[in-house]
Amino acid sequence: MAALLKKRALAEYNKSFQDGPSSKKLHLAKKPLIGSSAAAFVGLLEKCKSSEEALQLLLRISDCLQFQESDVEEAIKKLSEHFQSEEESVVRVKILWLFCDIGLECPGANLNNLIEETIHLIKNETSHKVIAQGIATLLKLGTKLNDDKILMMRLVNVAKDNLKDTSHSVKCRCLQLISELYPIYPESDRTKDMTTEADAIVKLLGDYSNAEDARVRCEAFQSLLTLHERGQTLNASLYEHVCESLSDDYEIVREVALKLLWLLGNKYPENTITLPDGETTMRLVDDAFVRICSAVNDLCMQVRALACSLLGTTRNVSDRFLLQTLDKQLMSNMKVRTAAVEAVCQLSQESAMFATTSLDFLVDMFNDEIEDVRVRAINSLTKMSHHIVLREDQLEIILGALEDFSMDVREGLHRMLGSCTVASKTCLEMCIDKILENLKRYPQDKRSTFRCVQRMGSAHAALVLPLATRLLAVHPFFDMPEPDVEDPAYMCILILVLNAAQHCTTMLPLFEEHTIKHYTYLRDTMPHLVPHLPIGESQISRSDRSEPLDDSAVRRFFDTVLQHIDNSALSAALRLNMLRSAEDQLNKYSISSINTSHITSQYDDGTQNVRLLTKVLISHGVWTEPCGVDISICLAVEEPSSREPAALVELCRPVRVTVAPKPIKRGI
Repeated sequence: MAALLKKRALAEYNKSFQDGPSSKKLHLAKKPLIGSSAAAFVGLLEKCKSSEEALQLLLRISDCLQFQESDVEEAIKKLSEHFQSEEESVVRVKILWLFCDIGLECPGANLNNLIEETIHLIKNETSHKVIAQGIATLLKLGTKLNDDKILMMRLVNVAKDNLKDTSHSVKCRCLQLISELYPIYPESDRTKDMTTEADAIVKLLGDYSNAEDARVRCEAFQSLLTLHERGQTLNASLYEHVCESLSDDYEIVREVALKLLWLLGNKYPENTITLPDGETTMRLVDDAFVRICSAVNDLCMQVRALACSLLGTTRNVSDRFLLQTLDKQLMSNMKVRTAAVEAVCQLSQESAMFATTSLDFLVDMFNDEIEDVRVRAINSLTKMSHHIVLREDQLEIILGALEDFSMDVREGLHRMLGSCTVASKTCLEMCIDKILENLKRYPQDKRSTFRCVQRMGSAHAALVLPLATRLLAVHPFFDMPEPDVEDPAYMCILILVLNAAQHCTTMLPLFEEHTIKHYTYLRDTMPHLVPHLPIGESQISRSDRSEPLDDSAVRRFFDTVLQHIDNSALSAALRLNMLRSAEDQLNKYSISSINTSHITSQYDDGTQNVRLLTKVLISHGVWTEPCGVDISICLAVEEPSSREPAALVELCRPVRVTVAPKPIKRGI
């Protein structure tokens, strides 16, 4: 009973609640923080109880790094205050890092203010890490203001003051700042004081190449390279010291010294240096080239690769030193074959003698176990193909590489064979036989093979001629069966022979009737591979086609008329009449050139003003001996109101004809 009463009471309560006034939804909005989120984090730095908390807060600031323009200056001020009170160097380093990020990424940041604040903070700093980060910050911020020469010199002086630091990281940062921010003026605007100061900077950087730490020595040489890239001239006196650094114990120093050696060699090629014997002199570029060749055998792979690449870009080297790069001992020790192939290719493009000598080396690379080396050797040989002629022994190695499983290698070989010149008919025969054999093995290479034989035939017309009858199966006595024109091997032969025939017309009479038909078919289906030849339908259409009319006579006539019209002695009416007559004659000629069957009728209808002018000179009264007669065609221009004879305008140059009198019959 009690349970029933409880259910009834609950039902009445729910009903009364639903019938009551409707509920209202409340919208809660989070009150925004004053300023941006990064500025709020900066404000929390004061409440950090430990350096670890401060570092975590700085990391969060670095992640968001969103400041309103009005908050930037206040944030920099608070960061600077925390820097001065912070004991941990890691936190101070992070604050200087944030200075750099704020200056580069936040709009409204005053770069000059950030630079001044950074200089002030590192002035009395004792931590090497903090100073190094401060110099790095000055470098990045100063790059944005490199037009301010006074500010740049101030930053350079700050770096020079910190070069006395014992830390290698600080010295490296200072050398980098000096090389990138030191103001360099155009040579035309430099004064004597500017030149002296620039030479002092170069000497300062060069002196630090003798530092104890290898990283400082490396940065010193790199700074000199940076100054050169920015336009500062480096003195040739640095060469001897750079040569000594090629034997440094550390590969990072040897690598950058090698770059500087190459630079000075190309900059001052004709300077002479004295060898250790004290008597022999050598051009600076030759000595640099020899030293780069020696670096090819360096213990470090990076140095070897760099030496090989620099070999190919060294210019104006004497031939006798150039050929030393192909010394057997030198090339056998090349452990970086890819770079070596590139270097040999670049040198070969500059010197035909070097290309001929280096041919065997590149051909040997065709058998390398690394595919990239094989492809580079093939491409290199293609680039220097205009300097070389392939012999039979070299072709044996090259054609053997056609069996390579790599399609890139095979297509590269097809391009190379199409670009190169072979020495004899036997060499060409070897190439053709191997190409056809390889086409059966790799039918997917059909297109590249077609392009290969096309270029080979066009380049070796004289060698294809004695092979034409064998290739086309032409027998002097018997009719041979007609080949299948769809056979890829036969198509290769046709493309080869037809491209050779365009440069050797002696080959055309050797073609059989079916060869001419096949030419017509290939010409229609593959016009980009088969040239136009005067055989087959093209010969018939050419004979049926009328020759274009020669309009040189018309041009001369027109020029002659214009010359007579320019004669001021003639009256205006006569000159106008001459123009009208010339116009009529040109119109008649144009009509007759369209329909040549009406030439006669046109001239019969309206050419009564054309005269045949003859001039003869007779030396005596009785005409008894042959004499010359000048005959020309002229235009008679008559003036209607004049009784004078019509003016004559010559239409062509006179032709001299020898005329003899009729012989006198004498009685017996």
